[in-house]
Amino acid sequence: MGVRILDRSEEVTSNGPASTEDLLPPSLSNERFDFVHYPLGWSYDEKLGFLPELSQLYHMPGVNGVRDTGKDRDGRSLPPDATATRAGSQRKGGVVIYPDDNRLGEYRRFLRRAPCKNGHYFYFFTGVEVQVWGDGESQHRIIPSPKWQPFLVYLRDKRIVDPISEPAYDRLRNVALTELESVRGQTTSVAEQRRKAITARLNGMEKEWAKLNKAGSVTAVTVKPEGEAV
Repeated sequence: MGVRILDRSEEVTSNGPASTEDLLPPSLSNERFDFVHYPLGWSYDEKLGFLPELSQLYHMPGVNGVRDTGKDRDGRSLPPDATATRAGSQRKGGVVIYPDDNRLGEYRRFLRRAPCKNGHYFYFFTGVEVQVWGDGESQHRIIPSPKWQPFLVYLRDKRIVDPISEPAYDRLRNVALTELESVRGQTTSVAEQRRKAITARLNGMEKEWAKLNKAGSVTAVTVKPEGEAV
């Protein structure tokens, strides 16, 4: 077994050559991507509070409006045009997080890539590690980056994503209440531990929500449409 720390990767800033040392399994090859945050995409952490949940918007030509832009004069593939798929996510209320956004500070250029044995690349968030057994094709594990949660906190605190809304909070609370109901009446020690954990999570969410409301961090715009007779 070996742990391959992807410190020989390169920032995705151009189509220049990446290191060919320590090539990764072909099954890890993927497409470059942006992150996108949708209004209901939130989770709760007992230490960090409400955290945005991010989806990946892959730049795969021919899928969701992503367009192949061909090759440059040296025969190297040009980055695909993801304008349409980004716009589609924004129409659905999503906030697209671009790797080269200057507001990201130390997290700018968060997207990295490392070469795979099939000539393609593994694109990943900075700080990720890969554990490989044997040739790695069927036995490998991706270890999350230690920078991931701080990145989410940064996006939230710097208002790069929109603040959590009441519908998003209600969704989280209802999920927890459903979990609590599912163990109600059970008398095992495991069920009791789950009840305590879920109750603690609910209490924590309620306190955090009250704190955000008191600080004025949660806002809503009320619109009363006049409408017309039909």
